[in-house]
Amino acid sequence: MPCNRMDLAKEPTNLDCDILEELRDYCVRHEIPVPSIHVDIVDVEQRAAPDVPEFVACCSVASIVRFGKSIKKRDAVQRAAVEMLAVISNEVHELQVDSAKPSKEVPKTDDELESERRKKFKTYRELTDTGIVDSKGLRLCDRHKYFNNLYPSLKEAAFMVIRSDEFTSSKDKALSLLSALKITPSISVLKSISNEPLTCIELNCDIDVVFVALESSIYDQVIEYLRNMLI
Repeated sequence: MPCNRMDLAKEPTNLDCDILEELRDYCVRHEIPVPSIHVDIVDVEQRAAPDVPEFVACCSVASIVRFGKSIKKRDAVQRAAVEMLAVISNEVHELQVDSAKPSKEVPKTDDELESERRKKFKTYRELTDTGIVDSKGLRLCDRHKYFNNLYPSLKEAAFMVIRSDEFTSSKDKALSLLSALKITPSISVLKSISNEPLTCIELNCDIDVVFVALESSIYDQVIEYLRNMLI
């Protein structure tokens, strides 16, 4: 799920908590690869204000990548960590379900959404520390093992599709890739406020794999996910 675009002119005031540390703790607790962070400076031509430096932080956990942008390097890192923590703790799914429901409430700002996420993460951590929450489940390494252990003939056919440049669109390539792996996807469109369709792709296989993103990016995400999982 792509990260929200935040207003750089309005810097958040609630980044005092080290979300990157929370993310690392979460990954260690669930035996997920620890996150890696890389920060770049945005080119002058792409900045909202050319005389104000902007930073983009890239947060990676295994094959999952999320970004954060800010005029402050630390805030960019924190925002990327927030997006990543939301993804791997399934908070994104909860937010999508909430956004699909009709609401008469005034839309919340990015700062308010970040504050809500932090409260949920803090509550979850407190519960897991007390042993109330059962953190057992399908680990990321188990997902990788499932795809990596597919028949060699299926993996070979899949990589032929991945390496091919003959497809006219990422959608055709993604669907051909799934076909090569003998996986039938269930594709649906979710309700959203976006002008572009919010697409959901569920893979019908022995483990739960669900993608939710805008139609313009979801098929590239499927290809990249499988590329990493099949190695």
